[in-house]
Amino acid sequence: MKRWAIATVLLYVIILAAITLPMVLLAFGSWGSYRGRGIGFIQALSFYQERGYWVWVGIMALGEALLLAVPVGAANRRLTLIVASSS
Repeated sequence: MKRWAIATVLLYVIILAAITLPMVLLAFGSWGSYRGRGIGFIQALSFYQERGYWVWVGIMALGEALLLAVPVGAANRRLTLIVASSS
């Protein structure tokens, strides 16, 4: 089971990194009414060199790993606060 969780997280990171370039070009590229004022392909590739991007990808991967690691039945065993009545 843990192998599937690791494989799922790795696939998640690969897909997230792969769709970054098309999304950056779609959002900030030089097309449409802003022709000539957007970023180019080389500038979009430099996005992968930013440390903040990889920190964000790491946080997303950690969140995915935590979602896969926590058992489904853990919600049934959560602690509840019992308040005593003072009447």
